[in-house]
Amino acid sequence: MGILGKQKTISGLDILLYKCPVGRQAVLTVNSVNTGEDTGFINMSLVKGADLAVNTVTVTQKGTGLVDIPTVTIIGASTTPATAVVNTISVTELNTIVGGAGYEIGDILTLEGGTFTDAATATVSAVDASGTITAITSITGGVYTSIIEEEDVTTTTDSTNGTGATFTLTGVRYGILSVTVENRGNGYATIPTIEVSSGTGFQFTITTTTVVEITDSIEYNVGLLPGALLERTGIILGAGDGVFIKGTTNDMVCISYGIETLA
Repeated sequence: MGILGKQKTISGLDILLYKCPVGRQAVLTVNSVNTGEDTGFINMSLVKGADLAVNTVTVTQKGTGLVDIPTVTIIGASTTPATAVVNTISVTELNTIVGGAGYEIGDILTLEGGTFTDAATATVSAVDASGTITAITSITGGVYTSIIEEEDVTTTTDSTNGTGATFTLTGVRYGILSVTVENRGNGYATIPTIEVSSGTGFQFTITTTTVVEITDSIEYNVGLLPGALLERTGIILGAGDGVFIKGTTNDMVCISYGIETLA
């Protein structure tokens, strides 16, 4: 058994006052005092441990095999599912550069087409006697928000003499560079996973956060005159549950105390 005691100054944001650790349970009393000269309003919320929302999705392995921008689905039990979209993609495979003459090993070829902030490039690694490209290497995938279409299959180059090389869309594949969370959802008890509609080899890191909603309120928009006290007793918390406090003035101070025991 442990005796709890904390003091926080209330702000205009939801501040975590106390979160019950894993394997514990607690009973809490919260006192909020308006120490200012003006009336203030206060919210107090109890957010259950299984009420997480998706905060960010970070691509840790961009994968390959995409021929278009895929859909992504966030998989996990929730009260409201989170949604996300692929924001940017990158060229991962480029099998063929054809034609051209006068190229030299080390020339940099830049792919034309698509919508990009950085275009994909490839380095000439082998040529024949006339300078026709026979092999490329060192693909840098660029950053695209739309794929390269058939009418865009041309290249530019930093070569002094090389001209005329083009690439073919057959064999061009993309991976995922970034994913944007559109709707964070809520009610996730554990970190969800990501399912991609096509391609292979993707890996993501998902972070979650606690979102305080009106439905979590145990005291909502309570007005406190200068010097007034709001007391809420007998707040029962299970593992992962948290009490949040929010006010309209920084002149309010919140004191919590209670008992924490093994669950």
